Amino acid sequence: MKNTLLISMLLLVGCSSNPFVPEKQIVKIDKPIPYCPAPPKVVECQNYVDALTDEDRADPGKVAQAYKMDMMCYRANAKTLREILQRYEDTSLLLKDVEAMYDSLGQQYDTLLSPSPTPQQP
Repeated sequence: MKNTLLISMLLLVGCSSNPFVPEKQIVKIDKPIPYCPAPPKVVECQNYVDALTDEDRADPGKVAQAYKMDMMCYRANAKTLREILQRYEDTSLLLKDVEAMYDSLGQQYDTLLSPSPTPQQP
């Protein structure tokens, strides 16, 4: 029992005599890495005209309905794709603003770190 206690005390004293102190380093990164999310999935349109049978193609009403359904689906897809593109354009405009702000902050940081000139005595 005493040996176990003595060994554990020696181990604890040995660990505390040389504590680990991490080194502090400041690394300046020129520009942040922009993140571009993956585009959302767009539902593909079912082609109603190609799905028509020969009997349905003989009926002008069913052909017109199939073309109408195709056009509605394609218009909805075009609207969705336009909205996705608009989001990317808005993001790229924001990225330009962020880059300009980051550059100005970098210049301020450089001026803070640059050594100030020592006044010369006459």
